[in-house]
Amino acid sequence: MFARSNAAAARLAIQSFSFEQARLYIDMGIKLLEAQNWENQYSLSLDIFEMSAEVFAGKGNIACMASCLEEILSHVRVFGDSLKALSLLVKIFASSSKFEEARSTCLMVLRHLGEEFPCEINPLVFQNELSLMQNTLRNVTSNQIKLLPRMRDKNKLNAMKFLNMLCMYSNISNPMMQPLSSWRMVKLTFEFGFCDDSIVGLATAGQSLVLFAEDIQLASHLGMSMKPGLNANCMYHTDISSSLLCLCTDLSSHRKSERVFDG
Repeated sequence: MFARSNAAAARLAIQSFSFEQARLYIDMGIKLLEAQNWENQYSLSLDIFEMSAEVFAGKGNIACMASCLEEILSHVRVFGDSLKALSLLVKIFASSSKFEEARSTCLMVLRHLGEEFPCEINPLVFQNELSLMQNTLRNVTSNQIKLLPRMRDKNKLNAMKFLNMLCMYSNISNPMMQPLSSWRMVKLTFEFGFCDDSIVGLATAGQSLVLFAEDIQLASHLGMSMKPGLNANCMYHTDISSSLLCLCTDLSSHRKSERVFDG
């Protein structure tokens, strides 16, 4: 009972950004857990240790955060209960510049969520996926993006979170994975609906079109389609579409200057 009260107080403190206060409630809550807490108080233990890891992450205490994640991952009963811990583990790897480990963990989670990727990305697979992305995105309109329903499928929402991280860290450890992961995010968005991570997938897909296909015109079209298609609830996302347009404009200007110089 008292452990549960401390967990509730810690959650309220976190919501108020009172992390020092949250730390006190969490530590007391852990002390008040039963000796066989994972057997008798599974949900409460999972909740407290997840909050503990998040608060340690906010303070930059990687060692204590890793200890909490180890506690969770060694006791979870079903894979779904490990997702929050695994997302934090990916961030630990990235903060330690272990980008290959971060990418591998994302791929492992995505396999469990039904989103598999080829073990090896050969040039043929890469080109096929890039061509599919180009052909689909040519027909995308701002109205189509605006009318997308909200994504409700919990499994796909979790997949989008890990695909977002995969896009981010593949850019450093394995750039050829970036178009594949962003394209998967775009496909899930059009099939299951829009979520907060969707716009990152669309923007990264646009970036991939520029960097890997040199299709500046299509990337610019995508950026223009994204901008009016986002509502007021996605204000910071509009900044991302603007950044994509700026990237396309800069590259177009650069190409024009190259042609003038060559001429």
